[in-house]
Amino acid sequence: MNSVSLVSVVLPVYNCERYISQSINSVLAQSYKNLELIIIDDCSTDNTLLICKEFVDSRVRIFTSSENSGGPARGRNLGVQLALGEYIAFIDADDIWSPIKLCSQLQILAYENTYMVSSKKIIIKNFLNEDCIFDERKQMDTTEVSYKDLLILNCIPNSSVLIRKSKIINLKFEEDKKFIGVEDHKMWLDLHKINGPSKQANTNLIGYRVDIGGISSNKFKMLVKRCYVLKSQNIKSLLLIRFVISFLFIYSYRMVSNATRL
Repeated sequence: MNSVSLVSVVLPVYNCERYISQSINSVLAQSYKNLELIIIDDCSTDNTLLICKEFVDSRVRIFTSSENSGGPARGRNLGVQLALGEYIAFIDADDIWSPIKLCSQLQILAYENTYMVSSKKIIIKNFLNEDCIFDERKQMDTTEVSYKDLLILNCIPNSSVLIRKSKIINLKFEEDKKFIGVEDHKMWLDLHKINGPSKQANTNLIGYRVDIGGISSNKFKMLVKRCYVLKSQNIKSLLLIRFVISFLFIYSYRMVSNATRL
């Protein structure tokens, strides 16, 4: 890895005034400083855009959509096309990063000869001071994430991904509205189908905020959308049923056993 490699961070925003400052601050506070933050506003009707413009930092680039797209996929696609960096990272408007996220992942990219690195997540249920939730003393070992793993469960949090731009520039997040909430899952499947396994850091490098009323909290809706994702991979009917059952079992197990919640 070149020590001066630019990382382009893509952040789509829409009506997220409550949390957007925390997300932006967590990016700009990275120990790895050579980054640009590309903010794509999807026609917010609250104070989101105004808050974004209050950040006086030459690394911040703000763009506005001409019309609301209904989901984050178009903003991510635009951000990838606008990116100037050799590497691209994604963050959602209500998530936060550990200060060492990019530095740690860039080291993994360099030493493990991989094209993409994700990480584990801490689940956040409330507004908090992000400075106190990450344990930077943990050993940065990794596991492999395969295409088959992703067919069973999307184990890659969107906000945790760091990827070589050359691997994603010719792909797109699915903008069809029926994929809202799972457009990232489809992208990871497409990437792994083409490029093979990626690496995941076995430590929490991001804080993932759970919206109780959001789509990710509605199990039935997510199950339906998961079927759309699997169908996009040309999965046969019997295999589709098998992967859906596996998803339900693993998802239920994780909901019960996951003790890392704030």
